[in-house]
Amino acid sequence: MPARRSQREPAAPAANSRSEMSLRGTRNPNAQAAAPRGRGSARGRNAPASTAATRGQSGGRGAMGGRNLAEITTNLASLAREVNLPTASGSNPPGNASATGAVGGPTRTLSTSRLRKELANFYKEESEGCKVELENDNLYHWIATIPGPSGTPYEGGRFKMWLKFPDNYPFKAPDLLFKTKIYHCNINISGLLCLDILNYNWSPALSVSKLLISIMSLLADPNPNSPLNAEAASLYRKNRTKHDENARKWTEKYAK
Repeated sequence: MPARRSQREPAAPAANSRSEMSLRGTRNPNAQAAAPRGRGSARGRNAPASTAATRGQSGGRGAMGGRNLAEITTNLASLAREVNLPTASGSNPPGNASATGAVGGPTRTLSTSRLRKELANFYKEESEGCKVELENDNLYHWIATIPGPSGTPYEGGRFKMWLKFPDNYPFKAPDLLFKTKIYHCNINISGLLCLDILNYNWSPALSVSKLLISIMSLLADPNPNSPLNAEAASLYRKNRTKHDENARKWTEKYAK
């Protein structure tokens, strides 16, 4: 017959959880002194140099990963040579005349690759009748030609413009200048063009083909409120018929 519950052997007393946690958290006092935790004296302004060094070896916020300053400096200098950054003296590494400032050769290589790709796309298929060619076989100097939009005073004309690309294209917009004279509110007599995507609204996602199409849209829909040709803008607002007549005459004279 089984023994009653009261006659059974009493169970072993439960371990004191706090004592057990205390024992688990107990560390060697020497180890704690060597690697202080939290906001202890190692963060103080007057902490001894040995304490700071110990924190570095123990993996604290100021850890150097076991490497000394001389080794890190050497590695940084080696990395700078690999990515064609300027040396400490401010001069470019030998054999890298195209490196400029902090961007250096890799950025130039990126822009060269991008321009070659865009040029190849133009040669495969014209974009809305736009054409491009290199000036003196210089990949960074293009001559672009756009047709005058139909239904506008510029219809039937062919307008040439000169594009110069920076070393960090497409992260910066190209410089653009009209070579063909045109009577337009937003293009002055010198060929300068007022267009937002050539300035503050430029994006690396844009391309030359998108830029030329945007210029064609501007020819079809001038913005007299942001003029570079004040006379044309004033006439556009006051006498649209006369403005279009002047634009058509200039097109026939200069853009044929």
